[in-house]
Amino acid sequence: MLIRPSYNLGFARSAGESKHPTLWQGLVRRWLMNAGGGRIHDLVTKTTYPLNTNTAWTLLGGYGACLDFTATADALIEYGGSSSSYGQVFPTGAYTIIALVRQDTASGWNNITGGFGTDHTFWIPSSWGTATAQLASGHNGSWDAVVDPTTFTINKWTWVGVTFDPAVGSGTMKLFREGRLVDSATSIPTHNTATYTYVGGYAGGNSFQGQIADMSIYSKALTEKEMLNYVVNPYAMIELSEGVRDYVAAASPGGNPWYAYAQQ
Repeated sequence: MLIRPSYNLGFARSAGESKHPTLWQGLVRRWLMNAGGGRIHDLVTKTTYPLNTNTAWTLLGGYGACLDFTATADALIEYGGSSSSYGQVFPTGAYTIIALVRQDTASGWNNITGGFGTDHTFWIPSSWGTATAQLASGHNGSWDAVVDPTTFTINKWTWVGVTFDPAVGSGTMKLFREGRLVDSATSIPTHNTATYTYVGGYAGGNSFQGQIADMSIYSKALTEKEMLNYVVNPYAMIELSEGVRDYVAAASPGGNPWYAYAQQ
């Protein structure tokens, strides 16, 4: 079975050109996920990870041009921790998370990404605090510091994001859906230092019920304009000369949006 995101690829660019160079600044990781091709590609380290063979990753389930985190109860990607030689990737201060997700059901915890304990999470809980089937994020046990007022739409590919800047407003957190600001809060304490980063889960479980195709983590808070630019042209920052063309061509020809992009 193939589940494929729908992307807007209709923008002009030439190989090796970044339309929004500021979107490279502070980028810690950008993971392109494609279980069908047996690989995950990180644009920052220029590394392609085979599924189930790299000790830094625990990958279960997945198909097509994304990873399916509904496949098993503990389907997630684990990065960091004492067993990983790759160390921790989540920033200790300001940060941005942007992801392309497709939620299958409103039930469950639906963690898009999170840590191991009382540190950080970005999720769509069925019911927790003030969030009921709504996009939310928070720190240190207060997981609903920001909440999207709109119920999250299931079975639809959606760009979601959250930013945090400890230097503004005693800690400012902003929540985004499709590149648009939907909620913000100030006086948010900085998250406790995380020893793990989970993609598609939290604390070794609490999995996202659906698929994730693309995720970025920054060590700075992107501006509202940068968040919109990222979503409007999600590939404008990609450098095709850095191996991305070869990666997408081998991954899933004809069924992978990255393959379609490489052929432009």
